Amino acid sequence: MKIWIMLNGERRGPYLPDSLPLSEMTPETPVWYDGLPGWMAAGKAPLTAMHFAISTDTPEAQLPQTPPQPQCAMASTPTPKPAQPSEKCPPTFLVWSILLTICCCNPVGIIPIMLGASVSSNFRNNNIQAARRASYITEWWIAITLVLGLMMLPFTILIYR
Repeated sequence: MKIWIMLNGERRGPYLPDSLPLSEMTPETPVWYDGLPGWMAAGKAPLTAMHFAISTDTPEAQLPQTPPQPQCAMASTPTPKPAQPSEKCPPTFLVWSILLTICCCNPVGIIPIMLGASVSSNFRNNNIQAARRASYITEWWIAITLVLGLMMLPFTILIYR
């Protein structure tokens, strides 16, 4: 079971139950794992309450459903919705991108390589929508690279003949 915790307004994790940073946690530290309806105090969540010797029968405290975001007067862009901890990263297509770039000798293949790398970085930054979009665009650029490589094939054969 993977557990996420909220320390100083920052989501951390996933942790395994036996590797939680208990020295940094208090019974009021918000935690989340599969099976909880939302963030819950560590002292009241069934898997973590035993570390704080607090009964889980007490009513649960109201904790924010999403981590607090830093406020900036100049920020006008909306904050991306964080990915649910159980959500998987969209496909990066990096292997296909690299193979097409090498096999087709097509410099256009660099574009899907860069886009594929941005899929995982967007996912790690909890910007799941940008990760999905980058994955979708990467797929299209792989198709474009393949078509261009096939179109260049007759010219390549003529040159090396």
